[in-house]
Amino acid sequence: STVWISSNPIALSVQTQPAGTSLTPLFVSASGGSVVTLAGTNLSSMKIALSASMSNQTASDKYEVQLSCKNRVFCTFVAPARPGIESIEFLTIFFTIAMNAVESGLKLNYLPRIEVDLMSPISGSRIGAYGVTISGRYFDGAYSFKCLFSPSSDDDTMNNNTSVVVHSSSAVVLNPTSILCDVPPAGMFGYLQATHVFVSIERFDGERSNKLRFTYNDHLLLNSLTPSTVFEMGGSLLTIRGNFGEGDPFYCLFRTFNGSLVRTKAELFSRDRLECICPA
Repeated sequence: STVWISSNPIALSVQTQPAGTSLTPLFVSASGGSVVTLAGTNLSSMKIALSASMSNQTASDKYEVQLSCKNRVFCTFVAPARPGIESIEFLTIFFTIAMNAVESGLKLNYLPRIEVDLMSPISGSRIGAYGVTISGRYFDGAYSFKCLFSPSSDDDTMNNNTSVVVHSSSAVVLNPTSILCDVPPAGMFGYLQATHVFVSIERFDGERSNKLRFTYNDHLLLNSLTPSTVFEMGGSLLTIRGNFGEGDPFYCLFRTFNGSLVRTKAELFSRDRLECICPA
């Protein structure tokens, strides 16, 4: 006959399985540091895994972060950095208990960090109301951007000092590597003399690019335009008189009825006269 021998008992802790319902925000920057709110049921201050693979067990690209919970419904965590990504990527979230992992059904989307390299032109009149083209990377037309102009190059000063004027304007994405910004008047920053501002691009998720320096001057002042009326088909030769100083190239910037900007190459004949072709 079989003889059964019993060991001493060992306690096994049984925990109600957590579940996730939503993430806020859904998109974060690859530079990391965003505070993400996870909503769900049966949550606790446990560790979660963010994996680039659908399988938490086999993923080599995996991050572990700690949940901070005030109750069993809402928790927060800090999104880890994902350096080097060049397109939108997502990480699947797993709840982890000891060696076990349960998929939450939630995915955190990562957007590449935007960068700017060049700006054209790099200087212009203090009167503003003209465009500058900024070249860089990761300007996805599916997302909204805005241009930030500030007299300070320091982000902390921009964010915390209420006496520093930061001008924000909508940006027009031309293609994935260039974006168009409207330059505000220098007087908006309280300056009476030629000075400079720092320009950066901000994406809808709060991600900001590095900064480029733009200089205000008095060189580009317009006095007259001939002819002042043209046909809508375009092609008319325009003669513009003013004070243009020196430099090359020059462009004529036209604002259409729908608010978009069109740029054509201008030919400088003297310090006070240039010509360009009116677009259709």
